[in-house]
Amino acid sequence: MKRAFINSYIFFIIILLILQFVAMPILQEFIKRHFKESIKIYNQELASGVYYLTERVLLDQPIEKWPEHFKDLQANFGYQVTLLKLEDLDIADHHVDELKNGEIAVVEEGDFLFKQIGNSGFVVKSGPLSEIEPEFGYLALVFWAIALVIIALITFLWTLPFLRNVKKIGAGTAAFGRGNLAERINISKRSSLYPVSMSFNSMAKRIEQLINSHKELTNAVSHELRTPLSRLRFSLEMLHRSESLEKQDRYKMELATDIGELEDLVSELLTYARFDREKPEMTFVCASLNAFLKDLLRENNPEGSTIAIELLYNIHPASTPIKYEPKQMARAVGNLVQNALSFSKEKIEVTVLLHHEFCVVHIDDDGPGVAEDKREKIFEPFVRLDGSRSRMTGGYGLGLSIVKRIMQWHKGSAKVSSSPLGGARFTLEWPVQ
Repeated sequence: MKRAFINSYIFFIIILLILQFVAMPILQEFIKRHFKESIKIYNQELASGVYYLTERVLLDQPIEKWPEHFKDLQANFGYQVTLLKLEDLDIADHHVDELKNGEIAVVEEGDFLFKQIGNSGFVVKSGPLSEIEPEFGYLALVFWAIALVIIALITFLWTLPFLRNVKKIGAGTAAFGRGNLAERINISKRSSLYPVSMSFNSMAKRIEQLINSHKELTNAVSHELRTPLSRLRFSLEMLHRSESLEKQDRYKMELATDIGELEDLVSELLTYARFDREKPEMTFVCASLNAFLKDLLRENNPEGSTIAIELLYNIHPASTPIKYEPKQMARAVGNLVQNALSFSKEKIEVTVLLHHEFCVVHIDDDGPGVAEDKREKIFEPFVRLDGSRSRMTGGYGLGLSIVKRIMQWHKGSAKVSSSPLGGARFTLEWPVQ
């Protein structure tokens, strides 16, 4: 904190010195160069009255008495004045011409002024006028001391909230580093460090999600692998003990089935881990969903299935373009259709419509539905409502969480409600454009 204050204080002092000894001389030189004529006129008008009176006094006297009489006049001036002959002047030729024309010659930006007395060849020189500028002496030191104290006070008041926020960020970072993953930094939006705090909070939230996801994934993997591995061990033991070829073939088939289940589980876990870790490359298109959904539903409806899948495309005309990512949208809708096939009795309806510049896709089934108190949890990873581990229900509780993530990438949402068919209605909604 002291270092920040000292650095800021030194910075302000350097700025002040630069303004005083660099910027001000440059500014003065600029003014002299660009306002030279204005400065000349100003000095001429300022001195014209004095020169007029001086000229009147001298012209009333014989020219040979001017030097003697001029000595009496000098005592009445607060600056140095001298009576000189025109030919003795060491000034530029254009200034000499000005004097011969009866003008006041302004030399060195007004530090010296010259005026000829009539046409006499005598010139009154005034200056240097800089000598009449006040001498501050010790007052200048007092002024600088007061200025340094004021700058110190301003620096302290300016850095105090900044340093306080830096301290908050440091404390929050240290707490997060000690393992408090819920730590967040709250500072005023008016602070210059607010974007830093928001970046930290965003990073902390992401890290917390990744660590929690890793824990969930680790727990789920250990839990999900236990059942098929136990069955594999049992089937292998029974295969060695069995002497009947028929039983051996049955146990071999069970081993193959369990291995297939393990492959599906590993594939699902890898997919979820990849989706949770990073966003894949997305190539969006603007096209009609009609043909896309027809092909998708045909691919996801197994041959010989007794469950009818009907597409109700309520967007007119059917060619109205919708913005979506084909590969990921196919995964999301396909997951929901497969989920509906697992629980439906006779019928599944897929309805597409537009609602306030949003595309809405409903997947309705006539199955048991989803209890209202479990509709939020169902999209969390590794959540299965029946809690069963049997092969009959299938799934590992990851499909709906992947659907939710895909809809987030589409800046949309996924939710579940009651279906008009009596079962569950899963709804996907995202902006048309």
